[in-house]
Amino acid sequence: MSDDATTAPTPSPPAVPRRRHARRFLLALVLWTCAIAGLAIALAIAGYLVLGTQRALDYVVERTVADADGRLAIEGARGSLLSTIHASRIVWRGDELTVEARDTVVSWSPWSLLSRRVVVRALGARTLSFDFSAAEAASATGLPSSLALPLEVEVRALGVQRLEWRMGAQAGHVTGIAFGYAGGAREHAIRDLRFITEWGALAGQLRLAANAPYTLAGALRFDGAGTYDGGQATLDVSGTLDNVALAAQGTWHDAKVTVKAGVTPFAPVLVTAADIGASEVDIARFVAGLPTTALSLTASVRPKDGGFVGTLTASNAAVGPVDAGRVPVTALAATLAFDGTRLTATAIDAEIGERGHGGRITGRATLDVPRGPDLPFAKDATEAKKPNKLANLSLGLTLPRDL
Repeated sequence: MSDDATTAPTPSPPAVPRRRHARRFLLALVLWTCAIAGLAIALAIAGYLVLGTQRALDYVVERTVADADGRLAIEGARGSLLSTIHASRIVWRGDELTVEARDTVVSWSPWSLLSRRVVVRALGARTLSFDFSAAEAASATGLPSSLALPLEVEVRALGVQRLEWRMGAQAGHVTGIAFGYAGGAREHAIRDLRFITEWGALAGQLRLAANAPYTLAGALRFDGAGTYDGGQATLDVSGTLDNVALAAQGTWHDAKVTVKAGVTPFAPVLVTAADIGASEVDIARFVAGLPTTALSLTASVRPKDGGFVGTLTASNAAVGPVDAGRVPVTALAATLAFDGTRLTATAIDAEIGERGHGGRITGRATLDVPRGPDLPFAKDATEAKKPNKLANLSLGLTLPRDL
């Protein structure tokens, strides 16, 4: 027999299954993914911890001030970028508005910046001031060209010990005020306003357009306390920032009062008109020792030459003799004029007794008054202290025919 016929074929090695290679590949992929994810998490945690340091806050403050081109100043900043920041002084100097805050505490959410919004959970300041003096110099009206913000800002709770403002020659302040704020490119809104004093509490909301003509709308409510306990009033605000319309109504000691007024904060004359109405007024309930009355009156005044002119009409439903603690006047009408130092009443017409049966008093009177705080109708005023003096009195008396 030949060797070729008797030699058996050599068997080939078994093939490695494809499933084993796939498992190894998936395992390696999972391990690499976990390693990368772990590294990313570690870096994120490290970055988070770094952002919470004072050094990170100092760096961000330095860069922010540098990028503001001299408009922003921040002093005494300390705390964490991730939660609460304290600053002894923050000043923003715009083209037409300067804002300054002192002893400020800010609790905010930095993640809101991802949506181009700044969300502040709480902001407190010892003093917050707004100065529009530059706006007055830059424009004829004293109004800034725009109040729009470059991004949306929300302050959910804001408390200020002293809020100050200056608009050219006009200035003022309030203390102990709290509210929420939201503003941006279109409008500014104040909500949940709360202002508490020893005389009562003021609450409400206001909205102001961020661009001319600066439409203004709001509603306020006052609840009296202390000396004004039991008094209540509501105030509706409308118009524009340079021409504000006020409509108020309230009650105190059962007297009902309504007031409508026009206010121009940036003009030399602050109040352009005022119309006042009152009913069920008993002056004895306001000042002890005065006679009992049941007055209904209306008054209308307009500014003129640093003072005002106007009319007054009144009626009294509780007529009686003086010795009975009443007022014998049934009705009164007069034309008023005030030039800053002297009040003049002309066309006086007073009815005496019920339905005028006691006669009529007509005439005119002038009264010199001391110069106190500047009237809102006056542009320029000087201090001149002198006692009250009845400068001139000219009256006529008409008696009934059957007397």
